[in-house]
Amino acid sequence: MGLETGFINFGPIVSEEVTHFVRFGTNDGMERYFAATIAEDRWYARLLVAPTQVHVWSVQDTIHPTLGRPSDPTGSRWHYRPVGRARDSFVWSSLSGGIRGDKGPTSGRLGGGVISLSQTDHGFWGASVGHVPFLEAGGVVRWRAVGVACTGSLGFLGRAGTRWTVLEYAAGANPERGKGVRRTLKPLACGASIRIGAGVTPEP
Repeated sequence: MGLETGFINFGPIVSEEVTHFVRFGTNDGMERYFAATIAEDRWYARLLVAPTQVHVWSVQDTIHPTLGRPSDPTGSRWHYRPVGRARDSFVWSSLSGGIRGDKGPTSGRLGGGVISLSQTDHGFWGASVGHVPFLEAGGVVRWRAVGVACTGSLGFLGRAGTRWTVLEYAAGANPERGKGVRRTLKPLACGASIRIGAGVTPEP
């Protein structure tokens, strides 16, 4: 079994933000995550959770350069400051599985699963959770039982009647105009991992 913690950057949530910016995460779009991975010789199963928040602020709002980071996140997914209080707090979670392999001190995996948003504080969403599918690819470089791991994901959004649609409305986007177009979310998680349990194959 492998345990992992680090930071996940969610990146843009919707592809079109007309009236409001909509972002997950409080620290430049990032939050701390926790993950557990169970591995066999060629297969793995992984659970990742990240308590986070959704921020919604006007595209007209700006922060003067002398006061800190800009409020426009379209310039960089890594360096911006949300404006105002978070609209909701919730738990981001993903459950995935797939194939894996080792080569020297490195390991890699390729798989997919589902993303879920749960445990919200209040009724900002006004819609069902709506599990959405995603693909992931990750790797780790180990030294004995510890390592450094990174995982990139591609989530497929836009399911009607779910919280993802609520986010598009909050951004001022028109889901009908993009009907049939699959929108994507591209989170990136990197952190430190530790392997526990005798005889367990190393796993990112």
